[in-house]
Amino acid sequence: MYGQDDFVLGTKIGLPKYHLVNPEGNFIKGTGFLEGRFVKEVDENGKPTLAVDIIEDLKKRNYFSNKKIINIHTHTAGVVTPRLFIMRETLGISRCLIQKIKQELINQNKEINWEPEYIRRRRFGEWLKEIKDWAISRERYWGTPLPVWEMRKCNKRHVIGSIEDLKNKTKKSGNKYFVMRHGESESNIKNNMHGVVSSRAENIDHLTKNGQNKLKKQPKI
Repeated sequence: MYGQDDFVLGTKIGLPKYHLVNPEGNFIKGTGFLEGRFVKEVDENGKPTLAVDIIEDLKKRNYFSNKKIINIHTHTAGVVTPRLFIMRETLGISRCLIQKIKQELINQNKEINWEPEYIRRRRFGEWLKEIKDWAISRERYWGTPLPVWEMRKCNKRHVIGSIEDLKNKTKKSGNKYFVMRHGESESNIKNNMHGVVSSRAENIDHLTKNGQNKLKKQPKI
């Protein structure tokens, strides 16, 4: 439940699928001596304490192997916060469907102006070569919002495919929806001049006159 290779192997040999860790990274109630502890717990000197306790427990149960395995854990870019990979339910495109358009994706990738350029052939290019199920929904703010509404009472789904579709749904529901895109701001102009993209929260970026005019011309629903 906390790593792709582990999940694939666990599925293959029929291990049950349920979480022992909550979204905050702490072991949940009922996990014995692990309960309430952070999965990457360390002492005041930065040495892992949880790992030592787990290894000792495995030794007592005769589940411990003396093989040395190097496992590299990723951290959030730019900081030392460790990441926790955790299985979540998501909507996605299955691999069998992606295989039909795989070559087209590879061809289109050659036309993208990547910065830095090596991402085309390395990080993204390698990902396309070994493409797997493609998750298109997220639970985080950087995810792709999906225009899908589920009705709890009747279990029906409404999928919005256009502005006109949204207008029709609005008339039926009585709700009001406001759709807008970010207009040109002062930071856009500055960043384009220096080739820098920045959206720091402390930046004070007002809309330019051009940005204000474009927002006023947007269609109202």
